[in-house]
Amino acid sequence: MNFFRVVVVSAALVMCCSGLAAPQEHEADSLPPEKTQLIYDTLLPKEGDEYGKSHKEDSSDAQMTAQKIASILREKDIDLKGKTGQWQFFHEGMQVFLLTDSDSNRVRMMTPLAKLDQLRQDPSFSEIDLLQRMMRANYLATGDVRLCMNRHILWAAFLHPLDSLTERDLVGALGQLTETVKKTRNDIE
Repeated sequence: MNFFRVVVVSAALVMCCSGLAAPQEHEADSLPPEKTQLIYDTLLPKEGDEYGKSHKEDSSDAQMTAQKIASILREKDIDLKGKTGQWQFFHEGMQVFLLTDSDSNRVRMMTPLAKLDQLRQDPSFSEIDLLQRMMRANYLATGDVRLCMNRHILWAAFLHPLDSLTERDLVGALGQLTETVKKTRNDIE
């Protein structure tokens, strides 16, 4: 897990913590380009990384590509910003980052849930309790979405092999991501 450097955590704890502002659907509220690039640089594989090795087999028209993903999302009236394979967009009030990497055969779609520093401001907050509850939620309640942490931010994330991703998988994952975030927001508010 060196590549992702994530700690599996559970949405149930995020739900119990208050003081989190829901993301706004405004470009001014999105991350500045240098922060967005930092996220991409952190999540994309580095040379020599165990996931950076090519897992590609013979290319086929049936295999999913970054261009096909963009086409599917644009058909759903989603306005993608960024460059091919490194997009961000807003969907139902949540900021979503979508990364594709054909070299490591991965697609990642994620949205930030909370900053760990904000959660720590609550005197009753327990990181051990957070970890246990989020691991339980990953097992019982999140479908194909996983709750994780990277750079002191809690994320809801969908990860899948790029070459076997289908349109149904992609659209379903966006729905699961949306539902996970809505459940979290409803319990917080």
